[in-house]
Amino acid sequence: MELRGHGPYDRWDTAMASNRRSSTSPRAVSAPERSRPPATITPGSVTPLSANPIVEWLLREGWSEHDLRAFVGRFGDYLAERGLPVMRLRITGSALHPQVIGVSYTWERGKPEVVEFEPPWSILESAEFLRSPYAALREGAGAIRRRLDIPDVALEYPVLEDLKAEGASDYVADAVEAINRAVGEIYGQFAQDVSRI
Repeated sequence: MELRGHGPYDRWDTAMASNRRSSTSPRAVSAPERSRPPATITPGSVTPLSANPIVEWLLREGWSEHDLRAFVGRFGDYLAERGLPVMRLRITGSALHPQVIGVSYTWERGKPEVVEFEPPWSILESAEFLRSPYAALREGAGAIRRRLDIPDVALEYPVLEDLKAEGASDYVADAVEAINRAVGEIYGQFAQDVSRI
C-alpha cells in the first residue's frame, strides 16, 4: 500500500504479489527496530472494536505506534503474517515544508527495512510524476485499481509495467483525507473506495 499525500490528503497504493521488489535507501529502519511484541488479547476478554481484523489491529495496536516508519513496518508485517499477498505497502503524508512535499515510507515483503523518501516540490513537475497514478489522484481521480495479471492488459502508467514485470498482480491507489479522522473511519473509506472500482 502506498499512502502519498498532498495537502490534507494521503495516498494509499498497494502492489500485490507473492514475490519481492528491490529498493534501496540510505535511511531505513530495520526489522528489530520496528519489532514490538503484539498486544496479548485473550479471545473473549476484549470486546472487538471491528469485525474486520485489519481495522481491529489498527485500532488495538497500530494506533499506539508513534513513529510512522515503524508503523508502516509493523503494518506490512501484520498483513504478510496473515497471508495477504501484499508485495509493497507505501504510506506517505504531506508536510508543510518549503523544500519537501511530504515523506513516504515503503515496506516490501521480505525486506528487513522500511525505506524513507522525502520528495522535493520539484517532483510535481517531473515527467515521472506526471505519468504516475499520483498525478491522477492529485487531480481528483478517486481510487485507482488496475489488475496486472490479465494478459495483454493496457497499462497507462509506467510504474504499473514495472510492477507487473516484478510479479505484481494487482495495484490500488487512493487518496484518503486523514485530518481529524479515526483510523477505522479512514480504512473504511479506503475499503469503500476500492470496492467501487
